[in-house]
Amino acid sequence: MKIGFYLDNSGFKDVSFLQPELGNPGVGGTQFMISQISYYYAKNFEEDQVWVFAPYTDKISSQTNNIKAESLGEALNKADELKLDYFVCRAVGDDKIFDLIEMLSLKVVFWGHNYVSFKDAFKISKCKSITQYVCVSREQCKYLQGHPLAKKATYIYNSINTELYNVSNVDDRLDSLCYVGSIIKTKGFEKAAEIWRRLHDQGYSLSFEVVGSGRLYNRNAKLGTYGIADESYEKEFIKFLIDKNGKILPQVHFHGVLGGEEKLDVMARCAVGIVNPTGETETFGISAIEFEAMGIPVVTRDTGGFRNVVETEKTGFLCNEIDQFVEKIKLLLTWKHDNNKQYAKMCVEGNKFIKENFDTQKVVSEWHELFHSTKKFIKERKLPSAGLSEKGANIVDMILYRH
Repeated sequence: MKIGFYLDNSGFKDVSFLQPELGNPGVGGTQFMISQISYYYAKNFEEDQVWVFAPYTDKISSQTNNIKAESLGEALNKADELKLDYFVCRAVGDDKIFDLIEMLSLKVVFWGHNYVSFKDAFKISKCKSITQYVCVSREQCKYLQGHPLAKKATYIYNSINTELYNVSNVDDRLDSLCYVGSIIKTKGFEKAAEIWRRLHDQGYSLSFEVVGSGRLYNRNAKLGTYGIADESYEKEFIKFLIDKNGKILPQVHFHGVLGGEEKLDVMARCAVGIVNPTGETETFGISAIEFEAMGIPVVTRDTGGFRNVVETEKTGFLCNEIDQFVEKIKLLLTWKHDNNKQYAKMCVEGNKFIKENFDTQKVVSEWHELFHSTKKFIKERKLPSAGLSEKGANIVDMILYRH
């Protein structure tokens, strides 16, 4: 079987994807998952042939057959010429791409790393050449219940190489709150900053370790005065992190975009991890499983994919209001200081939970099953489908997305 993946690394010309087994090199989760799964698939299932199409191919592992393609459209055309059996790409809503897919003889798999509007979901459901829509969590898949796309939908969790993650010594951990992710509005960094400031103002000697930047998804993005995020967004959160003279507080440390061991070293020294407190756009939450794999309790929003990747009160806490975030972080710090067995147990349970459910070796086997037993795989993970009209979907979109 011949399988192709499209990796849009157009914003990461100088980033190396040569060794996915060493972890995320400091890019968005979508790019890393495509790089990682294509690599492990080629490595584990040599009977199949794997191609990766990308704008820049010189820093992609030779484990796969790599072909330069400046755009998704170009990649689709080249994949069709090679007569590939399946072509996997991030889900899009571009009408031109749908028209092109219908013209080709490819079987296309849309990988839904983000939520799609119900309107775009109708386009996907009607396109016969798009044979599967793969969600990255069960919660994301449930979102499609009652929609025609549910007939094509299944879910395969995102993953990490759990061999890279070990439970750090609790005694070596600092009193610190660690945020990992892009510093953009949809990742809720302003709420994480507000939560830390509330703890700071209540007298907690807690540092705020920030791994990420407004350039995580695009190294060419323009940043504001502090060099952290887009200027307009910086103004939303910077007030929580500066003194009266406008200087970053000494307890706040911005580490920028980090990958591999550098990122893990920062995370390992922290007592609590915090991931997107708003939960907006979160279909999964890769940073959450990274914290848990290192035995670091994580606090995040009780919504979306987080419900599949965090076992509340066992590996961390799922919260709603900011006050609840603050109280749960205070509880975790108290447990840590008192050598409470509950904190140590949570560390162990987090690592165990991730190794059992989100290891790449397990997950890549599910991709193999999808390609080789499509109908069986989708049936086993099928969620109920009911009749939702296109007019009804447009109304839902207006409510949910203000389209």
